[in-house]
Amino acid sequence: MLNDLYILHPETMSWSRPITTGQAPRPRAGHTTTMVGNKLFILGGGDGENYLNDLYILDTETMAWSQAYTAGTSPCARSRHTATLTGNRLFVIAGGGDTGRVYNDVYVLDTETMAWSRPNIKGPQLIARWGHSTTLLSNNRLLVFGGHDGTRMLNDVHILDTDTLTWSQPTIQVPSDIMPCPRAGHTATFVTYGNVKKLLLFGGGDGNKIYNDLYLIDLDTFQCEAPVIKGPLPAARCAHTTNLVDGKLIVFGGGDGSRRFKDVYVLDTVEMFKTEEPKRANNSKLQRVPKNLEKRSAVFTDVQLWLKSIGMSKYADKFIKEEIDMAVLPYLTDDHLKSLKIPTLGARLRIMQAIKTLREETEEEEFTQSSTQLKQLERSVEKLISAVVQASNVLSEAMKVCSQTFSANLNQTQDSLDQLSGSSKSVEYNKVEPSNVVSKEEQINLNTETISREPQPAYRKESEGATKLPS
Repeated sequence: MLNDLYILHPETMSWSRPITTGQAPRPRAGHTTTMVGNKLFILGGGDGENYLNDLYILDTETMAWSQAYTAGTSPCARSRHTATLTGNRLFVIAGGGDTGRVYNDVYVLDTETMAWSRPNIKGPQLIARWGHSTTLLSNNRLLVFGGHDGTRMLNDVHILDTDTLTWSQPTIQVPSDIMPCPRAGHTATFVTYGNVKKLLLFGGGDGNKIYNDLYLIDLDTFQCEAPVIKGPLPAARCAHTTNLVDGKLIVFGGGDGSRRFKDVYVLDTVEMFKTEEPKRANNSKLQRVPKNLEKRSAVFTDVQLWLKSIGMSKYADKFIKEEIDMAVLPYLTDDHLKSLKIPTLGARLRIMQAIKTLREETEEEEFTQSSTQLKQLERSVEKLISAVVQASNVLSEAMKVCSQTFSANLNQTQDSLDQLSGSSKSVEYNKVEPSNVVSKEEQINLNTETISREPQPAYRKESEGATKLPS
């Protein structure tokens, strides 16, 4: 499991790894990532031991992570669900959870108030599933395709009208031989060309086989076609990602059950849409981006296009034969070009000048990336300093409060001691002086002396007593 973060820059087809602050989400898989304004919302997934339902937010301007705290009842822990934004509402649909449970519920997060709700959805209810796709169409509609219901793969279509909160289930009009087979782990992207609106399905698997096929579903007629694509197809895969950028579909990663991919492919959907007939869709180009994306041209996607741009396309076969790609070009010398049997000096000079420009572009790109990372580091340091100053101020205030409390307690203790001392003196004043105290023996002696000084009567003894004698 990973929790790292990389950025692919489509204009240069180069990767960068930004420096972030804050607590990043724990490593996970099967989560969703949704762009909300300038923030990325990361929801749920699984860490290999537990399913999760936590929500983390990455501010893409400050590159700071934070864990979101929400109101209302949030979805239970789940993985391989979908989270799709329409307006300011994030719709979380279905997914799988603990003990093999599969859900068909719908939760909505208001991204302004950060409050969850579970609306009552009308219409034919969605079959519980995980590994499906949910795509935002026009008019605030969400299209759900395929997935797995816990026992079987699906290839049905459901549409949720998010304004009326109503499910509907259209039927795909297509011959059975080109109908997308049931699958999960695929991607489905909303693509347009003029007034044409279609859903582009790619890849996925059915539990027995992994696919790299491509389908187009017309969203007005729900007719399906399998376009013919020219160029190297990506290897069969599932659990990959696709993003549409300026008419180009960028495919990244995924796996086929035995290996994981980190390659990038680009499909030009504009070229694909230039013909309505699948058999005439030969102008579509699916190009593989070179593995070393960091050292490639900022403009061209492969050597053939690069050579064509400088009027040297007739030598493309020589470059391809020697497996020279965009990563190798900056290291070529005139001797290399001679070994490629490029005969004329003029052609070699033109190529060498273009290679020099390519080097400059690469160096400038690397410098820009380094500068960006340095600025991000500076912002992080500034935030850290600000946090330290704030913590110092808080600590100072706390120490001040503690000092005041200690002084008050000390004064109170002194007052108590003074009161106790005054009470002790009062008790001493009431004591008998030691000189006035007479012991028991002394008292007996005093009594004896007193008796001896008094006149005593005369007695005579008699056998039965003492009789007082007459005076």
